[in-house]
Amino acid sequence: MKKIIGIIPCDNGLGHITRSIELASYLSKQYKIVFFINKKKIKKVHIPTYIKKVFINKIFIFKKNKYNYNWINKVKKNIYSQKIDFLISDNLPEIIYLNLKCLIIANFFWHEQLKMKKFPLKKLNNTIQKKKIKIFRNIIFKNKEKFEYFGFLGKLKKSIKKEDSILISFGSDDKFNNIINKELKKIIYDKNRKHKILLDPIYFRKKFINLNVEKANFSKKMYEKTKYAIIKPGFGSIQKCLENGTKLFCYTKYCNVEFNRNANAIKKAKLGIKIDNIYKCYTLIKNNYIMFPNLTNKKIWGGEIKILSQIKKELKTTRK
Repeated sequence: MKKIIGIIPCDNGLGHITRSIELASYLSKQYKIVFFINKKKIKKVHIPTYIKKVFINKIFIFKKNKYNYNWINKVKKNIYSQKIDFLISDNLPEIIYLNLKCLIIANFFWHEQLKMKKFPLKKLNNTIQKKKIKIFRNIIFKNKEKFEYFGFLGKLKKSIKKEDSILISFGSDDKFNNIINKELKKIIYDKNRKHKILLDPIYFRKKFINLNVEKANFSKKMYEKTKYAIIKPGFGSIQKCLENGTKLFCYTKYCNVEFNRNANAIKKAKLGIKIDNIYKCYTLIKNNYIMFPNLTNKKIWGGEIKILSQIKKELKTTRK
């Protein structure tokens, strides 16, 4: 009988959720998967039918630098009811307080980014150390702290013929910004533009269709064919761009600490460019004044293999 693996991602945005779905699909070849998700988010993502879904209330509260670290008490009955053998969280360290074997995937923690004064950090760290919980961090965020490092999920896909196109996107939770809209119009109405624009739905207008502009649909096919991407650097968007060999610009103006941290890591790893002016991005692309790295380095891929190896190891041991 297959062991049951539970996966519970942070529901701030879609990046943690989409990464967790990809991991769930891979692990489902060897385990039965139970995916815990906020019901409101299910409409924005695709979870394969062979993965069991359990709906839970919203976990993340991002308001006035507050993070609801007691969320675990509200959902533990849902988790225990599924009789899972192992639990994985994406950026939710509080799972360590459950009586379950577990591991955490986290490139950062919200209590660190928000610099919360009342967060029970000492208790958290002591419990992680006592239970010997493994924390997996993406290799581009590697530092001197004691983490397990793993690559992006999946691998670089086989090269296909790219359209001469630019994706411009700001994330699922973004709001309309007048300054950004003005920059976009300069690009859209450039009479000398040769690139097709795949535009964020928030800023798309039907009248743009005749100007070689399409509404971005974020499909698998779209990412496969897109040559350039100017994005707010959420980890899910970064993953999709890199695995499809899309040349990446990380737009950071008006972004919070998470996106700036992602952009800095991408820049340091020389996987893309950090920039705070959309029109400048477009100018660099237009003038072909950019060079990008070779993404075939095996060290940055195959993260799911290392996660699977750790799960197998954990399920063979008895944790005190």
